[in-house]
Amino acid sequence: MKKLGLDLGSSSAGWFLREDNEILKFGSVVFESGMVKGTSGYSSPTKDRRETRLKRNPIRSRKYRKQLILKKLSSHDMVPLEISEIKQWSSYSKSRTNNFPNNPKFLKWLSCDFSFADGKNYKNPYELRVKALNEKLTPLELGRVLYHITQRRGFKDIGETNKETEKQIKRRKESGFQNALDKHRTIGEALSREYLDKGIRARDNYPYRDEYEDELFKILSKQGLDLSKNGKNHFKDPFVKDVHKAIIWQQLLKTQKGTIGKCILEPKKRRCALSHPLFEVSRAWQFINTIKYKDDKDDFVSIPQEYRQHLFDTIFLKKDSNFKFEIIRKALDKLFQKKKEYNYPLDEKKKTYETTVAGMPFCKGIIKLLGDEALKDIEKIELYTVSTMHKKYHGYSLLDLWHNVTEFDEVALAQFGLQKLKIPFTERTRKGVTEQISPLLKLKESLPNGYGSLSQNVLRKIILHLKEGHLYNDAVLLANLPDALGSDFKEKKHDVFKLLNESNKIYTNRKTVVTIANALIEKYKGEVDAYNNGEADDLFAHKDFEYLLADSDKKDIVETCIGHFGENRWKNKTNKDVIINEVGIEYQDFFFDTKRTYRKLETLQEIFEEQLSKNNIYLKKPLYHHSKRANLFGEPIKYRDTEIEILPLAQVNSIKNPMFNKAMSVLRKIVNQLLVDGYIDQETEIVVEIARELNDNNKRIAIERYQKQREGKREKIREFLNEYRSKEKPTLQVEESIAQFELWDEQIFEETEDINGKTIKNLDRKEILKENNAIRRYELWMEQKGQCIYTGKMISISQLFSRDTDIEHTIPRFLLPDNTLANQTIAFADYNTKIKGTELPVNLPNYSKSVDGVGTKILPRLENWINQREGYKKAFESRQKPSGSEDENAKNKRIQEKHFFKMHYEYWKDKLERFTATDVTDKWARRQLVDTQNINKYAREFLSSYFNRVSVQKGSNTAAFRKMLGYEEKEDEKDRSKHTHHTIDASVLTYIPINASRRDSLIKKMYHLRDTQNKQLHYTPNKEFDAQAIKRKIEEETLVVNYYKDNIITQTFKKVRKAGKIQYKTDGQGNKIIEQPLMSGGDTIRGSLFKDSFLGKIKDVERFKDGQPIRENGDWKYKKGDDEFVYVKREPIEKITKANLKDIIDPVIAKLVAEQLGNAKIFDYQGNAIRHVRIKKKTGKPVKKRVDYKSEKEYKNYYYSESGSIPYGVMVFRPNSTERILLQTHLYQIAEVFREKRKFDVSLFVEKFYPDYNSYEKQLIKVGQKLIVLQVDAEFEKRKDLDFLNKRLYKITKIDNGCLWLKYHITATGDSDIDNLVKEKKDELLWNYEKQMGLEKVIENENILDFKEKNEDFINRKYKFSSWEDFRMKRILKQVGQEKASEIKSELSKFKKIASSIELEGDTPLLKLNTSESWNFLYEDKDFEISILGGIKFLQ
Repeated sequence: MKKLGLDLGSSSAGWFLREDNEILKFGSVVFESGMVKGTSGYSSPTKDRRETRLKRNPIRSRKYRKQLILKKLSSHDMVPLEISEIKQWSSYSKSRTNNFPNNPKFLKWLSCDFSFADGKNYKNPYELRVKALNEKLTPLELGRVLYHITQRRGFKDIGETNKETEKQIKRRKESGFQNALDKHRTIGEALSREYLDKGIRARDNYPYRDEYEDELFKILSKQGLDLSKNGKNHFKDPFVKDVHKAIIWQQLLKTQKGTIGKCILEPKKRRCALSHPLFEVSRAWQFINTIKYKDDKDDFVSIPQEYRQHLFDTIFLKKDSNFKFEIIRKALDKLFQKKKEYNYPLDEKKKTYETTVAGMPFCKGIIKLLGDEALKDIEKIELYTVSTMHKKYHGYSLLDLWHNVTEFDEVALAQFGLQKLKIPFTERTRKGVTEQISPLLKLKESLPNGYGSLSQNVLRKIILHLKEGHLYNDAVLLANLPDALGSDFKEKKHDVFKLLNESNKIYTNRKTVVTIANALIEKYKGEVDAYNNGEADDLFAHKDFEYLLADSDKKDIVETCIGHFGENRWKNKTNKDVIINEVGIEYQDFFFDTKRTYRKLETLQEIFEEQLSKNNIYLKKPLYHHSKRANLFGEPIKYRDTEIEILPLAQVNSIKNPMFNKAMSVLRKIVNQLLVDGYIDQETEIVVEIARELNDNNKRIAIERYQKQREGKREKIREFLNEYRSKEKPTLQVEESIAQFELWDEQIFEETEDINGKTIKNLDRKEILKENNAIRRYELWMEQKGQCIYTGKMISISQLFSRDTDIEHTIPRFLLPDNTLANQTIAFADYNTKIKGTELPVNLPNYSKSVDGVGTKILPRLENWINQREGYKKAFESRQKPSGSEDENAKNKRIQEKHFFKMHYEYWKDKLERFTATDVTDKWARRQLVDTQNINKYAREFLSSYFNRVSVQKGSNTAAFRKMLGYEEKEDEKDRSKHTHHTIDASVLTYIPINASRRDSLIKKMYHLRDTQNKQLHYTPNKEFDAQAIKRKIEEETLVVNYYKDNIITQTFKKVRKAGKIQYKTDGQGNKIIEQPLMSGGDTIRGSLFKDSFLGKIKDVERFKDGQPIRENGDWKYKKGDDEFVYVKREPIEKITKANLKDIIDPVIAKLVAEQLGNAKIFDYQGNAIRHVRIKKKTGKPVKKRVDYKSEKEYKNYYYSESGSIPYGVMVFRPNSTERILLQTHLYQIAEVFREKRKFDVSLFVEKFYPDYNSYEKQLIKVGQKLIVLQVDAEFEKRKDLDFLNKRLYKITKIDNGCLWLKYHITATGDSDIDNLVKEKKDELLWNYEKQMGLEKVIENENILDFKEKNEDFINRKYKFSSWEDFRMKRILKQVGQEKASEIKSELSKFKKIASSIELEGDTPLLKLNTSESWNFLYEDKDFEISILGGIKFLQ
């Protein structure tokens, strides 16, 4: 039998195929994970594009508003512009640049100089805006005022709960901006009088939209314009209407309906929203139908139908939030008139049912508003669609109302409720303020977001059967019967329901029989594996396909039946003989089967369809089935023009995860290529690894204990918070210390008092007290003993539950997408935003020393965490081995505690490492494990849609068998430095016993042997098996495939929309063809053409030695030639470090900054705080020409930036010479060439940007491309030697400044960790020599008490090898003398992080080639091709 092992991760896939003992093929594929690592950390490319688009949108909108107002002003002679000038700027034409109007009068108008029309000259537009409040302006002056307001129109207040609005409220009060507004009539007047006139900057005080609107109305009114409205609430004056639209009106957000997933039963229809009444009704009935009670015979039976309706009417329709099953239990006990036991978990301590049940927020809310009529509609909701439901609520149906509640914005919904439905506002108190609110708005706030898995159409069909008492699976089968049977349905409905009941009985019986038979088969297969492994001398029925069951087999059948049912239930069974007989038949058929496969259980659908067929009831359409894989993944497809079936595209509609999609795409390519090449078929057994922890019983108990401990703590916090929320306005003394704090000793509510008796109002209480957020804050606060880890100040509870504090990420999320508690602390918000920002803790000014105005030293506050870590470490290590003889119970307890304390130790170790990390390496990407679990879950389902046998192994299974099979030693950790580790794991998967009991038995034996005798269990699947030989073969013969797709210049397409609606092709009669939407193609360059920030281009001045600029003839003396200009970037002072201090343009400023570096603020000679400085940049590129406000100096009329990515390079070869030159190909250059040729033309690129090399031979190279490195040309003859290829295959990782960066194809270590890899290799080599010399291993110096100092000392002694003064080199020199020591040192020097040539074959991870003599390559796509399976084909 063929076995294919697949080790699938989020950015890699290893595979291994064997047939019996013969290895057929293997390989490893690495690929981009769907996440991009840039200068700002890991992120999704789609997220990056979306965020960039969101930045562009406001700019485009502002430009549109300016064009709109200018057109209106031009038509009223309020701006010196012609409509044609505005159109030249606003109308797009591919053949010309859209230039901003540049006529002299307009430029004067912009500068508030109206002398061109015999008017006045004003200082700024604010002066005009104040004047407009007091007197009538000229048309041109009024036009300038309106244009100025258009440019900045404020922040739209979208409600008190909006975080940005809350920040503005606080900021306005603190800065005095709110006070300025209160003193003056308008925002323009406040800015003019309180800021401009006084020379104060008005930064970070973003005003509200309605404040601008108020000023607009006051100005228009003073200017004599009519502000009255008509019956439709529109301004009567067309000018006022158009001006208001241009300045104030904001377009509604686009609908996101196109992103909703597809129904799993009807893939052409969209899924139903969780808040829809259809979903709420179906969910309620699904749950109700699962409820069973224990009858007098001790069997669980379903509750009566009338009880179900009672529960729906009296409980579910009355709940607008989740509730506990205990409420249902009480209602049912009342109906039964006695206490019953139900089929849901009972909390043994509380003796209550704690299962959470979902409520019906929309249904309850709408019934409360509309009364019995709404109740009647909900009772029959499945009978109606939007078009057929009665519009009984002022012309709207209940489904219309749901749509309006979920789709309308807050203002529109409030008006709709008041004006259309006549629902009056009600009062509610929020943050101490009483407000009027529409009940519809309150209902909207209570509704959940998200979507189910079924469409509204399917739910309507299913609800009918759910109400009849059918379970969900049965209801799904019945749902499509009317369509499946057509006109026969009504006549045969009764018979069909009867057959479904019969099918359920058959299915239940068959499931019991097959389960017992397969338990027997599994036991037998374990014996087969033991026999093959030499652990048993004899095996019955081995390769005997005519074997008849013996008496011993029949005895096994009975014992297995008893084990399945339990002794008491088995005794009470009246059909024992029937069960034994049916199990015996299945077991016997297994021995007759030449393939010896497990017994197959038919699905309920198969049994039901068979029963229908037997009774001459035939289906015209297929039935629904909730688990049909084709609905998720589609049916297999044909490969090109052949009859070979392959896997379809693996796209799961509900998963929009780039990691998942990329991994599934690569998996599909590997498997399909194996299918096409004939290596595998549907009968091949597929084994997939899931990266989850496999836990033996002791570890499982330890995990449960750990989780219960954390949950217990959270439950106490939850109860505390519930009581906290329930109080209104008590006040109490809060000590700024928690030395005597206990959980229930104090409660803090709306107001608290600090130690000085000052009242503290907690205005943000409800928002922060959302359960998950509050619990997390509290947990972190307790961990920190109530102290801010960064400032050293105590955090009172009032501050804890306020905006004074933030949940802060130790390593910023943009660097490490880790939202676990290990990466979080609770800290004062001011420190987090103003000082911490995006820095690592070790880079903070007060990390190792106290800084006035910043905080006390951070390091001492880590001591408590260090003690926690060391305590758990000691507890964990002390339980590694037994201290003496122990019985089974004592051993189990010790192992459980070992796992328990290890989990605590790893948590604190993880938390501390983040405070000592100096860099964020690839190892920190914790998310990869989570995504791997998701990937493998769906990979299993995807593969099962094609292959008959797909099994799953957990990651720790693979780890255990790596050791048992002999791939690695007991104490060794898995080596992840090579990509071949994926292939090795895939090979392990194929040798793990299929039989679960056999597998688990071996794992238990392994742990038992390790715990009791400290020995490793060895397992060999066959006599010829040699793990080390397989490992060597994989490492020596695998050519790692770097799968990448060059989509830099791929054209993209999007659906054509008009007014937001998709446009479709039409047939001859003008009818829409729904399957054929109109598509438009666009020019797309993927990547960054330029860096995000603009640069300045300035003339560089000559300076004296002290840094002062030189003057000559009253002007600065500028540099000449190549040094004339310099590019500069304006950087916040916080970003200046010792590393970039020298780049500050002004040496005088640089000296000032250097003297004050590390201080909270840096001041100039006048005592003013320096906020920004200009720093030099190596080079800048012109991005575009300015279209407005042009300068007399031509170089100032361009925008400049640093170039973006460099995905390509061009190698040019001088004719009749060995000279080779590498030309960088920037993305902006690719875009220019693409614009001319509609493709990237290498010759045109060289002609445009490097014309001196036109006559050279040209070779395009790309980042991600593979090269075979030749040291000398004679090595070309070795190109087909696999060993040579394995050692010389490299991947291009970067093209930079004429240098080519290459990475060895097998190296899996991230670039940032290669230095550590090289150090480890040197350490390993040196240790081998040291052992021969009898020298001791380098260990930590326990005499050093400071942990940071101890760690630095250890690293310096262990990993420094370059100087004879280094610890290890010094003692080797002393031990063996200069000659031998020099040999060893020379050998060590060959291991390099970055090499310029290959000195160690197979051990040179990175090459940086910057000399023409080093460039001897064979190029992928020119000289050779690599298939997805790792096969290489030479093209010449």
